[in-house]
Amino acid sequence: MDSVKIREVWGVNLDHELFLFDQTLQHHNLLSFDTEFPGFLRNTPRDAPETLRYPDLKFNIDNTKLIQLGITLSDDNGNISSTWEFNFCDFDIDNDACNETSIDFLKKSGLDFERIRKDGIFMSVFRRKFLEILSVHANLKWVTFHGLYDLAYVLKLLSNNPLPLTVFDFVKEAALYFTAVFDIKFIARFCKGLMGGELGLNRLACILTVDRCGEAHNAGSDSLLTACVFAKMKNVYRIEERNFDGFLYSISPKIQSMRPKIVVPHYYQPLIPCRPPFPQMMVCYGRPTDPGYHFQHVSPQNGVALQPLPIKFHQGKITDFSNADVAMDQYHLFAEDIQLMKDMGMDAYRFSIAWSQIFPIINFVSTVMVLVWLQERGMALRSYAVSDDDDCHHQVVKNNEVPAVVYRFDPTDKELIVDYLFHKVHGNPLPSTTVVKECDVYGDSRAWKGLFEALEEDTLYFFTRLKKKTEKGKRIDRATNSGTWKGHQGDKDIFRYNDNHQMVHIGSRRNFSFIPKEGIQETCCTWVMHNSTSTGWMAACSTKTTTHTCFAGSRR
Repeated sequence: MDSVKIREVWGVNLDHELFLFDQTLQHHNLLSFDTEFPGFLRNTPRDAPETLRYPDLKFNIDNTKLIQLGITLSDDNGNISSTWEFNFCDFDIDNDACNETSIDFLKKSGLDFERIRKDGIFMSVFRRKFLEILSVHANLKWVTFHGLYDLAYVLKLLSNNPLPLTVFDFVKEAALYFTAVFDIKFIARFCKGLMGGELGLNRLACILTVDRCGEAHNAGSDSLLTACVFAKMKNVYRIEERNFDGFLYSISPKIQSMRPKIVVPHYYQPLIPCRPPFPQMMVCYGRPTDPGYHFQHVSPQNGVALQPLPIKFHQGKITDFSNADVAMDQYHLFAEDIQLMKDMGMDAYRFSIAWSQIFPIINFVSTVMVLVWLQERGMALRSYAVSDDDDCHHQVVKNNEVPAVVYRFDPTDKELIVDYLFHKVHGNPLPSTTVVKECDVYGDSRAWKGLFEALEEDTLYFFTRLKKKTEKGKRIDRATNSGTWKGHQGDKDIFRYNDNHQMVHIGSRRNFSFIPKEGIQETCCTWVMHNSTSTGWMAACSTKTTTHTCFAGSRR
């Protein structure tokens, strides 16, 4: 625990810290959290009934503002990564409602209200960026201690609405945002030697011999202690999480998440490589206009970008997508552009792509195409970053200066349906026309085999039309003249968040393997197809193979 750093987050470093938070969340899905707020405007008696307790909670939270949110990320094995302490500037100590005794207590605990007000984060900015991060991570578990107020403040922050009128509506709304919730104080009621849960966090940590890092009653330190205590309790008492999921100390209704718990692969490879912080040398000289992209010379001696080149290639218009066609699908074919750069004596050069001007759908798929093309021509991508205006900047250097970089196109089911299949079905332009191909997989020949053999990767992505058994029926005919695609298990539903941050069903996925007709046998591979669809007549698929002796002429 001594090695865990509490990272203070302010307005100036929010983007950088959220980037690190996002990356850490990929392998640490437990979020132990704590909040600091201006105290209670209404004090609820300790033995008050639930009918009184929730109205007091609603009144207090609806009329006060959050000051700090601390989150510590850890994994199911108790490995703790980092702690983030987010400071919010919305609270005005001179004008906003507060409890003076609580404010004095927080000041004694080390909170600098003057700096928080001056340098803190606007909650509206945090909300948008934090929700975007949460929406792409599955199976998150939220851990708190006596966390009714903590969870209610976070719910208000994420929903940007007052709390619901009743406690039953409260747990329903909480279920929209929190996949799983564990309240340590509630769990302690069922653990021998923990005083039936009637103890504070510090006392519980002392019993379990867990040391605190940082000052008490700071959100970061409290969240870190919560994470360490939860890990220790799981180890000592062999806690089965499913018995305590959704129960909060002091209210009886259970939070039953309506979000599906998705099985996440142990190793997840992002669609695009992780974006590092914006490098200092990557200075933006203005957004490119007509061509949608431009080049700049970068001196390898001092790393200083010289003046932008007074050259623009392949003019086009954004309105009719002629420029988008060049920038998104064809500019990697123009070898004369690169040759011109070399003829000008450049040791290194940079190009930038204004995605929001080139294409209405901001998607980084084409970056993968650029990386592959650069590698084929003896160059590699050293770094890239995205600025606030959605410009994607790349620094390109020769292979002998940096190791080659390899990235794989590996979309999630949701990305394959939303970014590709939806646009294909409705006739809209695709983010890329070369990454996901077209293939009649249910036709009379093994068309996918030829496409796969021409591919250097181990996965082929393609669109295919579905063939119905009868004209008016719904069943799909998956037989071909050389074999049949046999389905495994049932369909897996695919979800996404809509504009109201609600989970909606967008399609389904099913796995198939190719079974050749009798008599066809050779030492080869088995074809495996993942079929994602949202319509009754077209699917987006990925095909892989697995090597062993089998029927059918394929390899994996």
